[in-house]
Amino acid sequence: MPALLDLLTIDEAQDFAPGWIESQCQLLNPGGRLYLLEDPHQRLYEQDDFDLGDAVLIECRDNFRSPRAICGMINALALASSIRSINPYAGELPDISTYESEAQLVPMTTS
Repeated sequence: MPALLDLLTIDEAQDFAPGWIESQCQLLNPGGRLYLLEDPHQRLYEQDDFDLGDAVLIECRDNFRSPRAICGMINALALASSIRSINPYAGELPDISTYESEAQLVPMTTS
């Protein structure tokens, strides 16, 4: 496969298998750049972690999508590493529903 790209950006990389990343890197020209964007808290699949060697790692805890109230709830419940809401919309606190058995789970989340 011939190299075609000077820059390759892969979003949602937490759901890529290491072999998938390696195969895409073959598209890079010599000296080409690879940007991997990932959020391990949004992982959909159990994939092996991969090491990128001399990669530069940048971590960002800013959340642009979720309203501030939702980010506050995420932080209060420690559902992810502490995040900071950048969204100008305050939003509303979500309703919290509880259930006592697996049989109640679906009715409680679809009502």
